[in-house]
Amino acid sequence: DVRSASAGSCPICRMALVPIPAPRLGEYRMDVSVVPARRGKGAAGLRLTVGDPDQPGRVPVLLTVHDKRLHLFVIGADLNYFAHVHPEPRANGSFEIAQELPAGEYMVVADFLPAGGTPQMVQRAIVTPGYDAGAHAVAPRAPQGSNSVSVEGVSAAFVKPALIAGQMATLRLKLTDEQSHSLITDLEPYLSAPAHAVFASADLTHVTHVHPQEQDAFGPYLSFDLLPARPGPYKIWVQIQRHGRVLTFPLEMEVGK
Repeated sequence: DVRSASAGSCPICRMALVPIPAPRLGEYRMDVSVVPARRGKGAAGLRLTVGDPDQPGRVPVLLTVHDKRLHLFVIGADLNYFAHVHPEPRANGSFEIAQELPAGEYMVVADFLPAGGTPQMVQRAIVTPGYDAGAHAVAPRAPQGSNSVSVEGVSAAFVKPALIAGQMATLRLKLTDEQSHSLITDLEPYLSAPAHAVFASADLTHVTHVHPQEQDAFGPYLSFDLLPARPGPYKIWVQIQRHGRVLTFPLEMEVGK
């Protein structure tokens, strides 16, 4: 997210900035294969290969960003399933992860930074074994605009302006302890950031991965800059870490014209 003409450190996560060559532009490709579950329904894991845009068959070198070389988001077509996981690299340059997925339709979104390239968000739709679209297909659920949710005793609510397609806006998240009603101020860094958030349109054609504006945020407020691509319902999953546990807050909103 951060580039500079001189050496120094990232103002967001304090990681050291490193020199990079002129960026190579092009469409990076991602192939995803499903490891079937033993009983034939759903998946036991995923295998991924990232392809170079200019040289077919070449696997690009991926740089470590926020502690990982590959951030992977798996989102169910009905918006009810969400996972932020980090596949492990294999000797041949591919990535693999054990991840149980029920039979269904999913969007797999990879966030990575190739050496000498620009930050990438690459999406692939998959269907896991045992899913019968004709018999069990469910239309994607449109988010209903719930902008507050509670998870493990922590309440998260957005203090939000009206979101307009094509216009940058800042969403501010407020965290409160449900029992004491006091503001949360003891967040811990999660993957070298105060929080991670994934913002997605209801049809999963537009997905972004963002981090808070605040450089060192322990709560109670986290601010996210968002640029909705088009109007309609959206869902955002915000992840924080507290007392060694990662909490995921699913929130919903409507983007206007």
